[in-house]
Amino acid sequence: MNYHVQSQRELYLRIGLSRPHRANDGRHGYWIQVNGIYTFPEYMDYIRCYDDKEEQS
Repeated sequence: MNYHVQSQRELYLRIGLSRPHRANDGRHGYWIQVNGIYTFPEYMDYIRCYDDKEEQS
């Protein structure tokens, strides 16, 4: 997977914030999470989460 990501011309990360979080020491904040990784011009067909054939029926 590292080779695939490094060989792409563009890489986009879809980043989100969690709900407000309060740490044990009283600080308030948010968790940052990566919700998606998009590579261009190619994608890794064998790790896709859905099947295009199902959507077309």
